[in-house]
Amino acid sequence: QESSAEQFVQDIMENHPNWKITQLSGYSQSAYMLKVGAKFHIPTTVFNGWFQYGSLSKKEKEFMKSHSDWFINYRRKNDNVTVWNDFNSEFFNSEDYGTIVWLDGDSHDLADWKFDKDGMVKLPKSSAMTAARIKQSQSLLNVRFSQAMFQLEYLRTNFLESGGGLSSSEEIYLDSAQALAIVSTARAEFNLALSKVMKLYQDGIKQVEEHWQETLSEAMSIGNQLDKWEVYEALEEAGFTHEAIVGTPTQIYQHKISQVKRTSEKFENLENKIKAKISEVVSRDQELAQELKSL
Repeated sequence: QESSAEQFVQDIMENHPNWKITQLSGYSQSAYMLKVGAKFHIPTTVFNGWFQYGSLSKKEKEFMKSHSDWFINYRRKNDNVTVWNDFNSEFFNSEDYGTIVWLDGDSHDLADWKFDKDGMVKLPKSSAMTAARIKQSQSLLNVRFSQAMFQLEYLRTNFLESGGGLSSSEEIYLDSAQALAIVSTARAEFNLALSKVMKLYQDGIKQVEEHWQETLSEAMSIGNQLDKWEVYEALEEAGFTHEAIVGTPTQIYQHKISQVKRTSEKFENLENKIKAKISEVVSRDQELAQELKSL
């Protein structure tokens, strides 16, 4: 079955060079599509994947490892079918390179997966699913970027067919549109990374505050014969102050958060400039505008 799927994808790529495969998918034992995606470098999402990652070739493993955000294997922790493949445990399978997203439940039924308007699996709203949500967003970005680049190639082909060559305006439009696709994806990827970093910094702020409170409570219980100010004084002499333990680290975290936010704003400004350039070219070139409307 896997070899047939490989041949099918290869035939499409060879016989239809103008086509673009932006996504592969599979269910249960057809999770071998992960291997096909890794071989042909195509984003792949599978459900209830009955799959042994050890079946990947060396090159496929290397690609999946370096492009783990291209691959998602949604699985149930107590899946009553895949349990016979690897006991639903990472200890009975090879390295999955972060592709498996584990959710609660024991169903192996494809119909039990629920999807949002973007076609992504609905995940529980819990902090434990933060990494999975980031992975989902990254996967959606990859597909949309591929679609955007394919659309640009489609426009280029139509422009060439309409006049035998590209006008300067068409070249500017395509170059700007390509730059826009790249910058928009880069900004979205940065924002994804930003959300992850922000969570780390926010968790850090929370942890230092918890550390302060726990140490203070412990000191209070040990020195229960002392007044509160005396406990604080003893801690201060040891260098354990709220400013040192909570204040300074919090300021550092907040400064880093401000830095990454400013970088995100730079991406947005660049994106807006490119959009303005595209609008300018189209508005002053009526022939180009008509070509775009007719596509």
